[in-house]
Amino acid sequence: MNLLERFLPKTDNFFIEGMRLALLDFVFLTASGLIVFVLFSLAGLFRRIGIPVPFPVWLVSLFLVIPYYVFLFEYGKTYGSKNNRRQLYRGFMVGILGHLPNFILIFILIQGQMFRYFNPQVWKAVFTMLGMVSIVAPIMVALGSVDNK
Repeated sequence: MNLLERFLPKTDNFFIEGMRLALLDFVFLTASGLIVFVLFSLAGLFRRIGIPVPFPVWLVSLFLVIPYYVFLFEYGKTYGSKNNRRQLYRGFMVGILGHLPNFILIFILIQGQMFRYFNPQVWKAVFTMLGMVSIVAPIMVALGSVDNK
């Protein structure tokens, strides 16, 4: 836990903490994106060979997405403890600012028409998961910021 405490909020300034979360989100996107791409590419390779392997969506959700949501809730909870008023919109602003890399990545993927370069099944799974994270992650930070316990 000591390792994670180093990355938790230090102030009640939503802009500074949102930018810190954006940096953490960028690191998470890079690392998890690489892991997801490798896992899905291997599954796609096995499928092309003729081995019926499902895409490891549940594996990615279990080991990457759910712990990330827990970390975001703790991030919001720590931010809320620094803020005396515990306002929902300030936590939501931290979440939105912190997930700018997600929104930028989605914009680039759509505008760059990246779906042309990927297997359609891989694209659908990855894009759905990225969209899910982009919607739920700011909400997790906001909910954590108003938690009283």
